[in-house]
Amino acid sequence: MGQFRSEHRAVQEQARQAESVLDALLSGVPMGLKSGIFIGMLGWKGTTIGGAIMGIKCYRINGTPLDYGVSGVRALSSIFSFMVLGLGFFWAGWDGEKQSWHDKIAGTIVVRMPPGTSLL
Repeated sequence: MGQFRSEHRAVQEQARQAESVLDALLSGVPMGLKSGIFIGMLGWKGTTIGGAIMGIKCYRINGTPLDYGVSGVRALSSIFSFMVLGLGFFWAGWDGEKQSWHDKIAGTIVVRMPPGTSLL
């Protein structure tokens, strides 16, 4: 668990924001399909398309991989993070644990993976 906490703290806010921008490129895709892709990718690989490009992966706080249920909770919670002027996403920059609101709700952390790690 300590390994995941130390790696989690190494994730920079800039990488998280870049992931959001890359994922937003999918905004032209109908919302239901986008949500399905988002939840499916998180549940299957623990990352989104933007996260894979940025080299970050999502885990449960205890270090176990995400399942589809937790991915769904995280995806639905991210709507709440967005609705409050996006403050929930920026919260990771101020939080000591570097968790956004949807990470706190879903019990997840984001970890930067070593260079060269295949995420897809």
